[in-house]
Amino acid sequence: MSSASGSNVPILYTANLILQVAMLLLLIVGRSLAKNKKFRSHGLMMTAATVLHVVSILLVMAPSFVRYFGVLLGRPNFGIVVTWIHVITGTLAAALAIFVVARWRLQKSTAVCIKRKQLMKPLLLLWATALLLGIGFYVFYYVSL
Repeated sequence: MSSASGSNVPILYTANLILQVAMLLLLIVGRSLAKNKKFRSHGLMMTAATVLHVVSILLVMAPSFVRYFGVLLGRPNFGIVVTWIHVITGTLAAALAIFVVARWRLQKSTAVCIKRKQLMKPLLLLWATALLLGIGFYVFYYVSL
């Protein structure tokens, strides 16, 4: 199935890319909620972004990774290097997000954000890096000629 633009890009991958950008917007809104001391809303926003991200990984990215794993073991080129760095940063971001959200959800009171600010800034950086690399992956494999 191709995308709505008629290109050979599978619509699932384009939809996933749009979802990833939307999740970054959720993170930005969530960050502003935390700055305004609306910690419960911040936590709920981060939980939603994390759940969406995990679903996206399980339904789109992991199957694609498994399908093309043999190619990724081939001779390194720009696309393969970007893909591996994307996989590593994305996996770290997802794991850290799950840890942070789980710690918050398992507290007695979820009205206050866990005191893990030292983890949240690197998490946002990892997530944004993985997204930029994912966009690079998308452009390299589906947009470039």
